[in-house]
Amino acid sequence: MSGDTVFNLNSAYLTAVWRDNLQVKVIGSLLGHPFYDYTYSLSATEATLINFNYLGIDSVQLSIFSAGTQHPGYGQDTNQVAIDNLNVDFLTTLAAVPEPSTWLAAALALGVIGFSQRKRMRACTRLTP
Repeated sequence: MSGDTVFNLNSAYLTAVWRDNLQVKVIGSLLGHPFYDYTYSLSATEATLINFNYLGIDSVQLSIFSAGTQHPGYGQDTNQVAIDNLNVDFLTTLAAVPEPSTWLAAALALGVIGFSQRKRMRACTRLTP
């Protein structure tokens, strides 16, 4: 999950799909700076409720930290995670920071307006007796 919207990641149920003791690292960041970095151990037979309480972030990264062991009787041998009942509160949208070229264009526009008003004031001054 990533974007320009700030949100709180409250909780979710995570389950290892094929392996027991699968270690998942979950990193919550704001503007590219990680504020939360925790590793969770997951079961292949039971969903784990994780209360993240990651507040005021704009991106979440999940990655497999340690593969764990294959659960007996499960045919697949891959590292996968299932997520259910994701609880998120959306807070606000981040304002974009203007590019330097935008500031330059605004300054030039103000300069042109000021110059044209100056010429107009001189013309009006010459016409008055």
